[in-house]
Amino acid sequence: MVPSPNEIKASCFLPESANFHGWLIHNPEKDDFLAKYLEKGDSVSKLWCAFPDGALRFNRHVRAFKVVQKLDIQNQTIIVAAFDLGSQIIIIAPDEYQERMSLPSNNPFRSPKIKTL
Repeated sequence: MVPSPNEIKASCFLPESANFHGWLIHNPEKDDFLAKYLEKGDSVSKLWCAFPDGALRFNRHVRAFKVVQKLDIQNQTIIVAAFDLGSQIIIIAPDEYQERMSLPSNNPFRSPKIKTL
C-alpha cells in the first residue's frame, strides 16, 4: 500500500509548511524526470528534464503508475513523492530504492542528501 503524502511528510519529518508537489516519474540511473509524453500511432515520444519542478506531476499515485505501465518504463523508473519547501522541491523515494537513488550523479540539481521513506 502506498503511503499518503501526509504520512510521508510526517515519517520524513518535513516541516508543516511543506506542500505536496505531486507524484513524479523518476529515472534514477539518468537522474531525470518525465516531463512530457506524446503517443502518436504506435510510437511514443518522451521528454525528460533534469529537475523536479519541470516534471509531469500526478495528484494520485495510481495515475503515475498507469503512465509508467502505458509507456513500458517500469524497469527504468520509480515513482517518487515531491514536496515544495518554498526554496526547493525535494523528492522522496521508498526505502527499497535507496541504492538506485544513491548512484553518482552529475545533475547539478541533485542534493547530496537523498531522502527515503
